[in-house]
Amino acid sequence: MRRALGPFRALCAAAGLAACSNAGQDRVLSLKATGLVRGFVYFDANGSRAFEPAGGDSALPRITIRLLAKGTTDTVASATTATTGVYQLAAMPVGNYVIAVDTAGFGDSLRIEKIDSLGFTVLPADTVTVNVAISYPQVSIAAARALPQNRPVFVTGVALNGSNAFSDTTVFLGDTSGAIRLTRLRTTVTAGDSVRVRGVTARRAGQPTVDAGAVTALGRGLFPPVATLTTAAAATAAGGTRDAALASVHGATILSTVQTSSDFVLTVDDSSGPLEVELDPAADALFQPGNLPGSFLAGNKFDMLGLLVPTGTGTWRLRPRSAGDLTLIPLPVISIAAARALPAGRTVVVVGVALNNANIFSDSTVHLADTSGAIRLTRLRSSISAGDSVKVKAVTASRAGQPTLDAGTTTALGAGLLPSAATLTTAAAATAVGGTRDAQLVVVLNATVSDTATALGAFHLTVSDGSGNLEVVLDQRAGFLVPGQYVPANRFNIVGLLVPTGTGAWTLKPRSPADLVKL
Repeated sequence: MRRALGPFRALCAAAGLAACSNAGQDRVLSLKATGLVRGFVYFDANGSRAFEPAGGDSALPRITIRLLAKGTTDTVASATTATTGVYQLAAMPVGNYVIAVDTAGFGDSLRIEKIDSLGFTVLPADTVTVNVAISYPQVSIAAARALPQNRPVFVTGVALNGSNAFSDTTVFLGDTSGAIRLTRLRTTVTAGDSVRVRGVTARRAGQPTVDAGAVTALGRGLFPPVATLTTAAAATAAGGTRDAALASVHGATILSTVQTSSDFVLTVDDSSGPLEVELDPAADALFQPGNLPGSFLAGNKFDMLGLLVPTGTGTWRLRPRSAGDLTLIPLPVISIAAARALPAGRTVVVVGVALNNANIFSDSTVHLADTSGAIRLTRLRSSISAGDSVKVKAVTASRAGQPTLDAGTTTALGAGLLPSAATLTTAAAATAVGGTRDAQLVVVLNATVSDTATALGAFHLTVSDGSGNLEVVLDQRAGFLVPGQYVPANRFNIVGLLVPTGTGAWTLKPRSPADLVKL
């Protein structure tokens, strides 16, 4: 005697089948050398390979079942399932058999997922129950990617992101064979969920996807290994082989940024080639327009983790799942001369001594010097004083044709030593020695005032030591009372900062009346 399986007993009771009335009960064997083969055929809607009505499983009618003598292709008997999915083959001679299912009407979508017993023996007066599960194929992600479009499939893997992480609601699914995007997913999932997904193969942006998926939760899973790629390799998803995968790039420097209508895009490079990184505002509050650019400035360097998303034009973008996927690498300190040589838009860190107070000039510029040179700090976010030693993180820029560091933040390092002022002729100061002394602190001696004028809220002196004219700007914010002693024919030793005019000439800007000594 064999016991009938649970689904079969339940359906027999519902259908009132007489042949099921004594299923699973002990009885005296009859002398007839025959037995009964029966079973239940169902559609396995959730891919569990067990009959689960709560999971959407349902009975399959009109499926032809054939009983074959084991080791042959001979059909001993056949039956068709009723509306309840039940079939029966009565009075089967004692012997060894296998069950075959007629798949002629299945098409490409369905296949037999499970037969309870591939081979069995019918004994006298015995009842053998063989249930059959029919469903869509369960394939690896790599196999699903290779299928044509519009094929229903089951794939199993670990969700690489939550279903609400991105504005387009795509979920990336990975297994040991690869990764694929799930589009229009019908169920909410969380990163790290192990899930079985029933969906339809499709394409988006030229790459395979699984669309309109229904999810069965399987618990928590392990993320597949993360591929470490260069920025150039990530930009092609390693020739497309890493499409939809979780990937990391290291030491990627931001070259440029752009705010689009839907997200903020960084172009980064680790020296192998550019890669676009897409900061989706749905992924993190720090990626929303009101919080950008934040630390995502040209010149900043990051280690980055994210999902590779095709653009449809043969390239891929890296899409971080949150700000936690981006690790800022502290910038090295470079010399002021090196900062002056960089193109505009690079974030840099320099250390130097402030040559003037932050509030003494009307334009709020501060001049910073180290042993390699000097540079102006514009729109400085901190207040500093002359002689302060500071570390400055700022963005390279230009003003009046000369390099500057813009929008800097400072870290105080204590008191520093002001560099000695270079002594120049008035003619050399007027060109900043061919621009090599831009922003530096210099002194001119025995300079006689030949003319004065007021322009743009400042008092201007034209002075010369006999080598040529130099314009000296007395910023009244620095405490100058004019004209006072600053009149033609008076002669001075003058200390000041060289400031470009943008016309190829420089002016000398004293920091206070003490910088002019009347001779």
